[in-house]
Amino acid sequence: MKSKLTICMRVLRFFGMLLLFLVVGLVGYELFGMAVNHSAGAIQTKKLCETLEESFADAAILDIHEKTGHVSGNGNHVDMLTVIVFRTEKPYEDVLASLSPWNTSDGWGFDLQQLSMYWSRV
Repeated sequence: MKSKLTICMRVLRFFGMLLLFLVVGLVGYELFGMAVNHSAGAIQTKKLCETLEESFADAAILDIHEKTGHVSGNGNHVDMLTVIVFRTEKPYEDVLASLSPWNTSDGWGFDLQQLSMYWSRV
């Protein structure tokens, strides 16, 4: 018959290994999720840049900023924000019409501002 100490050691080893697997699994899950979310943000930014270049032959992209993460709310979602500063000779209304497919009704679609408005806030 096995001693009580041997049985206790096996139980402790089992729970220790279970805890280790849970921690490693959780960390792996989070790392995988971060990689997927950042990849999706990069794809979104690339598609938006392509849309600008296809819609406006004279478009010059001046600056690009991309943010992926929890920037608002309760943390049950991931925000993928892209800011592209570009220049074109097209009228504001034409630019707005060309980018309308990117606009959504949730208030997070896009915000288009003329450069003069942008610089007045800096």
